[in-house]
Parts: sequence; C-alpha cells; structure tokens
Amino acid sequence: MIVYLGDPFLANGFLTAVLLTTMVLQLAKQRIQEAIASVSATFFGVFYVGWLLSHAISIRIVANQLPAVGPTGAEIPAEIGFFFIVMCLAAALGGDTGAYFVGRRYGRRKLAPSISPNKSVEGALGGIAFGALLAAGTQLFFQEVWPV
Repeated sequence: MIVYLGDPFLANGFLTAVLLTTMVLQLAKQRIQEAIASVSATFFGVFYVGWLLSHAISIRIVANQLPAVGPTGAEIPAEIGFFFIVMCLAAALGGDTGAYFVGRRYGRRKLAPSISPNKSVEGALGGIAFGALLAAGTQLFFQEVWPV
C-alpha cells in the first residue's frame, strides 16, 4: 500500500519500524529459542510476502516512471510492467521446475550436502537452463502473440 502511494523511503522506513518493534516484543519471551524462531518466522513472513510482493506494484506501473520513448526512439508501452512481472514469474517457475525434474532424474553430484542434501549440480544446471528457456519463450510470446 505504501509503495503504491509512491514513496519508497516511507515504505522502507515503515517496514523497518514494524520489523524492529516485532523483534523487540518477541525477544521479551522467557525462552530465547522460542524468541529466535518466532522472530525468524515473523521477519521472513513479512519480508517475503509483504515487502517483496509490494515491488510487484512498482514493477506493474513502471511505465508511469519511464520516459515516453526509449533510447532507440521507440515508444514504451504502458503494459511493459505486466510483461516484466509475467517474465519474472515464468523464469522462476521454469527454474524451480527444471531444477526439480532434472535433479530427480539425472542428479548424481551433490551441490551442498551439509546445507541441503537433495540438491545436485545437475539440478542447478537444469534449473538455469529451464528458467532461461521459459523466460525466452515468454519473450517470444509477448513479441508474436501479444505484442506489448
């Protein structure tokens, strides 16, 4: 909501104040292990869901913040923000899906067994490849089928 109003400094300040207040209140608990787990869950829940998702609004209305024409003289369409969001989601979906299926099928060499024992080098490479392919496919779709 605050990002939508157009003041990123206010949005970051508000988020920081809320998170610090929540952390201080949680640390007043009797057991420190409970407090640390609660602070972590609260922080990452707010950060991932609230703060990162609020940037989707900024990306969606990015055309309002850009000049009317780009560096090549071509007009920048108002729907460019929608394209950016769909392309980011497609790349993330392709990366996660590719890493999972390639890793399950061809994964032999462990990537970081002490951190995540089921991750493999092959899965990581598959994720990069599938993410890039899906991002390129999204670009082609928007160029050919739904020009922005």
